[in-house]
Amino acid sequence: MALHENEARVEIADRLLPDRQRAVARQLDEIDFRIIAELKEDGRQPNSAIARKLGVSEAAVRGRVARLLQEKAIRITIITNAAELGYVTGDIRVRVPHERLEEIATRLTDIPEVDYVMVCTGRQNLIVSVVCVDLDQLHRVVADRISAIDDLEMIDVSVNLQVAKATLIW
Repeated sequence: MALHENEARVEIADRLLPDRQRAVARQLDEIDFRIIAELKEDGRQPNSAIARKLGVSEAAVRGRVARLLQEKAIRITIITNAAELGYVTGDIRVRVPHERLEEIATRLTDIPEVDYVMVCTGRQNLIVSVVCVDLDQLHRVVADRISAIDDLEMIDVSVNLQVAKATLIW
């Protein structure tokens, strides 16, 4: 691959990550990271429990969590195990022309079965995760919805068989 193509990919990825998010990451300190670690273990635990574990005040934890939420550094939610719920998941790696990368990434997010779209470097410049009720639906999503997008240079589909690790660190 030519160097200028890789530089273009990095430039596009940088544009998709707002300056605000890059700045937030640089402002986090050890207490913030310890709060995040506690919330990753149990996002429902009260601020008072986190404060006791970290040796800080409940008000400090409450204020930091509020700031992290406001800055979109964290989001407290639930994570479902799609396979345990009977769903089929797949990862689709796609290569598209650099000049259409943002447009196609946005179009992919409009497909209801698409759970995740990541702009990346490498042979493929998009990674798309889908959650479907069965293999037939996965086939229809790939064949009828994703493949219908103009200018896709390559599509590589993998069906996820088993999760060996899911740390979910962002």
